Amino acid sequence: MADKGGAAKVLTVQDWEQLMSEFRISTDLQRKWLNLWPGLSLVEHALQTITRKEFAIKAQLLVFIEENSEVLLGSDIAPGMGTILDHLRSVLQAPVDGVIIINSLKEHMMVMATTVAIVSDVLHSALDKLEALVELFLVYINRPNHMPDRQLRGLACDCLRELEMAYPCLLYSCVGQLHLLCMNERTHVGQNYILLLTTIMENLSCKMYTERSKSNNYLPILQSAAPLVPYSVPFFLVKSTSGKEVDSIPARDLTPGNLKEFRKVVAFLWERPQLLTTVGMLEFVSSLIKIYKALDLSGSLLKHHFSSLLHSYSPVLCHIVLSIYSHFIESFDGDEGAILRRLISLSRENSQSLPFRLLGVHWLLGIDALHSRQRKLSILAPFAKGLYPLVFDPLSLKAAKLGALAQCAVAIDKQKASVQGNGNTNVEIDSSSKMLNEGLLSVSSYTWLPPWSTETRLAFHIFHRFLTVAVPHSRSKAHSTDLATVTQSSLFQTLQGIFVDMARKKRKLVPSILSLLDRLMACDVHRKLGETLLRAFNEKLLPTLKADGHLPSYFPLLENIAENSDIPPGALVEKLTVYIKKKVEESGPDDDCLVWGRAIQVLGICRTVLLHHRSSRCFHTLAQLLGFLCLYFPDVEVRDTARLYLRMLISIPGRRLRAILNYGDERVEEANAPQSSKVSSLLRSPSPPSYQGHKQSPLVAAYIHLSRVTALLVRHSWSLVLYDVFQAKSTGALDEHIGDSSGGKKIIVKKEKVADSDKGPVTDALVPAVVTLGLADAEEQFSSPVPSKSALRVMDSRTSEVILTLRRHFGEIPDYLSGPGLKISVPCLLVFQGDTRHKVLGDSESPDGLSSSSPFSSLSDSWPAIYAVVITFSTTGLYGPIPKVRVPFLLSEPPEKSQQNPVSRSSSVGRRDSQDSDRKGKEKFRTEDNGHLSKGTVEKDTALVVSGAAAENSQMFHELVVIQLEPRQPVPTLVDAYVVFSDEDGHGVQGRLDSIPIGIEDLFVKPPLPADVVSPEGERDYQLMLYHALWEACSGPGRLGTETFSLQGGLNEVVIEGSESVKLIEAQVDRVVGAVEHYLARFVVAVNGDSLAAMTKDGGMSDDVLWEEVGSPAKSGGGGASGSEAGSPQKNANNQLALQFDPRERIDPGFSPSEESNNNGLGNFLILIFLPPRYHLLLRMEVADYSTLVRIRTDYWPCLAHVDEFLEALTTAR
Repeated sequence: MADKGGAAKVLTVQDWEQLMSEFRISTDLQRKWLNLWPGLSLVEHALQTITRKEFAIKAQLLVFIEENSEVLLGSDIAPGMGTILDHLRSVLQAPVDGVIIINSLKEHMMVMATTVAIVSDVLHSALDKLEALVELFLVYINRPNHMPDRQLRGLACDCLRELEMAYPCLLYSCVGQLHLLCMNERTHVGQNYILLLTTIMENLSCKMYTERSKSNNYLPILQSAAPLVPYSVPFFLVKSTSGKEVDSIPARDLTPGNLKEFRKVVAFLWERPQLLTTVGMLEFVSSLIKIYKALDLSGSLLKHHFSSLLHSYSPVLCHIVLSIYSHFIESFDGDEGAILRRLISLSRENSQSLPFRLLGVHWLLGIDALHSRQRKLSILAPFAKGLYPLVFDPLSLKAAKLGALAQCAVAIDKQKASVQGNGNTNVEIDSSSKMLNEGLLSVSSYTWLPPWSTETRLAFHIFHRFLTVAVPHSRSKAHSTDLATVTQSSLFQTLQGIFVDMARKKRKLVPSILSLLDRLMACDVHRKLGETLLRAFNEKLLPTLKADGHLPSYFPLLENIAENSDIPPGALVEKLTVYIKKKVEESGPDDDCLVWGRAIQVLGICRTVLLHHRSSRCFHTLAQLLGFLCLYFPDVEVRDTARLYLRMLISIPGRRLRAILNYGDERVEEANAPQSSKVSSLLRSPSPPSYQGHKQSPLVAAYIHLSRVTALLVRHSWSLVLYDVFQAKSTGALDEHIGDSSGGKKIIVKKEKVADSDKGPVTDALVPAVVTLGLADAEEQFSSPVPSKSALRVMDSRTSEVILTLRRHFGEIPDYLSGPGLKISVPCLLVFQGDTRHKVLGDSESPDGLSSSSPFSSLSDSWPAIYAVVITFSTTGLYGPIPKVRVPFLLSEPPEKSQQNPVSRSSSVGRRDSQDSDRKGKEKFRTEDNGHLSKGTVEKDTALVVSGAAAENSQMFHELVVIQLEPRQPVPTLVDAYVVFSDEDGHGVQGRLDSIPIGIEDLFVKPPLPADVVSPEGERDYQLMLYHALWEACSGPGRLGTETFSLQGGLNEVVIEGSESVKLIEAQVDRVVGAVEHYLARFVVAVNGDSLAAMTKDGGMSDDVLWEEVGSPAKSGGGGASGSEAGSPQKNANNQLALQFDPRERIDPGFSPSEESNNNGLGNFLILIFLPPRYHLLLRMEVADYSTLVRIRTDYWPCLAHVDEFLEALTTAR
């Protein structure tokens, strides 16, 4: 940076770059530079610098002056503008040498001077400088057909045109000479002359000659004796106010003589369109349209000259014709059909670009709206057949065409009503319902695609368009007669039937229907339409629903119906009564949790009925339902709640009853943020809604902690943060909401075919894309039950054995595309700190550390606890539905300064007894962490809640919660947890807990075993054989060609695309072996190398390893002999982990291929890891004394980054 005393110092390129950068950062840095270099000095120095040969940033300096002219020139514009003009003259007069002075520098200088003049308002701050600038440009353009400087002359015309637009009528005195120059110019820059003349004539016709007169005395416009130079600014502009120059322009009479001159100029301009480019033609015609409108000229001449441009393939030229049509619609009488047919043809041409085809549809809608507004008649309806989407049209074009069809359908309905009103019944008019049904054929894939797909969203967008196009949002309030007409139209009746039939046959689309209803109900204009649809669901859909396991799919819709006070709730409550009776009769001892959840949902709908309907309207049916729940339901919580609602229904008048129920909603605490929203019964959305609570409510996460039992090996992974950025959103809560549609039907993962996609409960969940066989239709992939056969291939015996092994293995993997996939369990601890909650609520503390009103201050008071805890999980990762967790109650941890026991010994024993009995009743739902995922796992709505895993004296304060995850892709993620519970006062509290990280090591499981593999020896041999087969298959992309492997059931097939990588671990051998024994022991299928095997079996470095295989036969104490032949880890006599040899070493002692061991190493670990839902991770760890080379192969390459992090942390974590 230059010093303050050295203003004469020359700024280098680096100084200028720093200056320009800091000028953009802040005004403080600008002031710092201006203190060292005054603004005018900077401008002068910059203009001098650009004439230096070696200076490399000339263009950047000129842009810098343009952008900061107000700061650099200050309030006194004249000196700075004078400096700019002096340098502009010197540059323009200098000959072009191709080194220092070049044409681009001259052009940039002209643009910079014009920009600074306009931005600085030089008209009112430095009038003489404006005259000098205009005069300089006029001198330049006054050389027509001069070839060497033709580019500069064209740019000078553009600069004058910008000044004319900034200061209207600035050049009105030069119009005669400009007309002559345009006539004489024959080069391509004639376009610039023509546009300058057209702009001046536009300002004259629209701003000066605005009054008609029949006088023959007029002041000629074109016959001006004054020369171009010297130039002076018109007097009326000199006296004008800044920003209001138009108001100062004097109004003159448009006499016949002046009109003749205008016509003469326009006639001359008609002869020069061949000199104009496409964009120049657009600007030229835009100005001509304004001139014609100002002079009241007919648009027939414009139509005659430009209508042929509509048949070009340039969007700009087509826009020119449509602009003329929009301003002179009467001149196109009889030709509207030709314009519409051309635009429809344009939208159907696949060879045209998508934006051009979309513009064609939007132009059609614009023409129809313009015609309807002026003549109260739609002209697009007769051409509706040409708007049907084609098969290969992009989705955006389909949406635009279907939106146009909706406009035509409404017009057809109005036309039909008008014809029938006149008594003409013989006139045949296309049905709008037929148009709707035929138009929806192009997006019919929504009937089988998942509800989150783009096609489904597009279909419901079109439904909304057809519903609301007759009553647009532009109206502040829809008239009741208009809405009545719409709801009685045939189009609305057809849509109503489509929605009812869709909800009955496609349960997975119920959430999409609810979203459409919510959108209608949220709009004041369309609320009546939503209420009419709800009434149709109540009258036509509800009677057809069966009270079976599929009814819970419609609970959110039933709640919407219950919220509408105009719809009688009798039929709804009767349906719920039949359902709950059937549910209680069919439920067994294993379904208590499921039935409890359904009953809670039914009670939520009952509460909604009580809130929105008069008691007399629903007394009989509701009393029957609540009475049945009171008497016969097995769960005590449901019985108590139903008894409370029944007593309130019988004893409290309706108005007071609704006030009491609303009071409970108002007292719910908001734990996340004090934002207001509507309260519902948690049936509307999978994640807990926001409640409005106490303004000083603390975060729930401050006193309720949900944390992992075991910490992750990779503590801070970038994948946990960046995963949301590049993965599609697929929350587990939403999956649960959709997958719950079956009413809890249990799906057992066996080697059987899974139910059809429309009838199965789990196929409604979100499913990520996989590689499937061939290029078959998506519809065939979802609907065809017969797997396609692979092509006949010729292969060697080794490849054949590999393929047979892989087919056997993949046949045991559950088909997660058609049913539930394999699940993993993440144990977490739930802890409640009542004293912390008491403190953060604002109570004062006593000197001993306990609050004066602390819940722990007296044994006579009840120990703090929370009740009816429900934890809902969601994740943005690609995971299946995450079951909820329900905890009946949870005691608070004792405070740090209090060691009081909340209960006596007897009560504690009684509680443990009850827990033991409860545990026995639910023993079958527990998941054993034995490294295998049970294929017989039963899907439940709630996660397993077990107690224990804590010390005897703290068991009652901790709750072990197992989060069950169903990965759809093996990638780490974050699981968000939301909690809802009741406190001691009966108030509902809701909030968000700390997120639970899911690491790559949580996804490590052992591969599923075939049913015929029962012995430990058979299991070890099978895993080793599978390892070598997968190692061969994953050796590179396309190793097995297009070979496909059927998943369990044979409905879907996958291919293997292998990838490989290497990782060097710089750690001593004892640390590597200890890390493998501690973290990867259960996945080691074989160990080769005498030294490594000896260290593993007899080194005694894994005393802390407690792994054993649950469910396998007990190993004998002296397992040395048998252990030497095993292919998987065992325990030796000292209860230490002993990893075994590769059996091929036992059979052939000379077996040592190059892949199996390194030259100078101790041996290899062969590790096989299964990554749900169907992928594999293979590690070959070549162990040496001071480093280990890990060769990695996988059929899911995105996991390599996470595996790299895991291996880095493997030896550093110990």
